[in-house]
Amino acid sequence: MSDFLLKVDDCMSFYISRLLTQDGGLSQYKLDLHVPTAIRTYVQHYIKPSSHESIQVSHDVQVKYGSLFLSAAWELARLGILRPGSQYVGGQDDANGLGYSITNYGVEWLKRYQNEDWLLPSYSRFSELLVPFQKKFGKSFSQRAVEAANCFQSANFLASCSMCGAAAESILLSIAAKKLGEEEALKIYMGKSGRRELKKRVSSGLKDWAIKEFESLMGLLSYWRDESAHGTYSEIDSNEAFMALNHLYRLAKFCDDNWTELTTV
Repeated sequence: MSDFLLKVDDCMSFYISRLLTQDGGLSQYKLDLHVPTAIRTYVQHYIKPSSHESIQVSHDVQVKYGSLFLSAAWELARLGILRPGSQYVGGQDDANGLGYSITNYGVEWLKRYQNEDWLLPSYSRFSELLVPFQKKFGKSFSQRAVEAANCFQSANFLASCSMCGAAAESILLSIAAKKLGEEEALKIYMGKSGRRELKKRVSSGLKDWAIKEFESLMGLLSYWRDESAHGTYSEIDSNEAFMALNHLYRLAKFCDDNWTELTTV
């Protein structure tokens, strides 16, 4: 078996594709997802071993990547999409506890996933992208950014946009604190039109192209932040939430690349 890269997110995406086609379970046990069966299907679908290699390759994948497939199933259970056990009370279950069934919430979640055709973002990989930024932007940024990705993953798009906006403000505050001092930055931020004034103070001294890029990224994230904070019904959907995550990363990368210019008085 040739080696290949595999992460929990890949296993989750595979499970979801099987759940959508109702091809991940073990019918005699009345399960919607049976982990060993799903692994065998994965092997046949992606690795495509010869018939005489199939059993051995499936075993090798279970040994090497079994913990990833198990973690992916549990992650879907943590999100409320699956639950351990058979589809109904009294139904036969896998004796090793490797079987799952779709919850009522999971049925609606899968419909939404299928109908909107949005992609489950790579939660762990998005988190990995944020790691280098925590040193400059602080724990408040990483906390909100991770929450934004987590909310998107559970299809809570309005909350995801809200957290993207909050993470963007954490970036703004961290830059302002470095440039103006923490006390002065907080004083401006808490004052009238504080966010607008702080953006103006932070972007002063930048070249024209940099000001436009900074204001563009901050402006969109501020819009989603304000939209989610209002008490009226919001039309924010998966596309906007995915765009918000993308803009948050772009903002973080821009501010990291231009840290010296942004923080110099």
